[in-house]
Amino acid sequence: MTQRTITAGRSEEYIAKGAALLSTAFLPDATITYLLSSLPTKEAREAYHPQLFHVFLKAAALNGGSIDEVDGWKSCGVLLPPGCDVGNPFKVVQAGFLVVIWNLGLGGIRRMSTELDALKHVCRDKVIPKGQSFYTIFFLGTAKEGRGQGMCSRLLKHYQAIAREKGLPIWMEASNPYCAGIYERAGWKHVEPIVIGKGKCGADGVLKEGGEGLTIYGMVWWPEDVQGK
Repeated sequence: MTQRTITAGRSEEYIAKGAALLSTAFLPDATITYLLSSLPTKEAREAYHPQLFHVFLKAAALNGGSIDEVDGWKSCGVLLPPGCDVGNPFKVVQAGFLVVIWNLGLGGIRRMSTELDALKHVCRDKVIPKGQSFYTIFFLGTAKEGRGQGMCSRLLKHYQAIAREKGLPIWMEASNPYCAGIYERAGWKHVEPIVIGKGKCGADGVLKEGGEGLTIYGMVWWPEDVQGK
């Protein structure tokens, strides 16, 4: 098997290149579509992806997160260390969140914080005890030309090695059943489905009165022989 080279950084170069890759990889993502549903059209939402991901990755980098790339930006992941909070109020201005708030309005912020984050925390608290430190995979995506080559699996193994050294679990959410299957084969366990936007959007994240909502999947990985897995 070919050894995939991974490099990591927090520089503006890594933020820009990571945002460019992930903003494209997540174009069909239902959760991002729902977060951006204050924007009036599909074209407007897709055009906003690069700016949104630049803010997300800058916030991660400012708060100690690592932006990792495989084989010259064929795949990219963002790992948040224990205690990292991308919503850190002392970094929101520097990260550019105020511009996001202005563009998305109160509805977008409510969907991001009081709905999405709250539901994820409820799910996570069922498997990671209060006070337990853990890593979080914030984003993970592969460019079209790199898919089907084991790029995602290489990053997952890289993150497992980091967490295993500290004896800590890794939390993540899968955005669809296909991704959930990849993570499960790598050792992650399903916690439960998380339904977001029920009654407000369809499965694709587009606003729809009385819609079924979109589903993501909470997943956790524990190092071997660590209590709690």
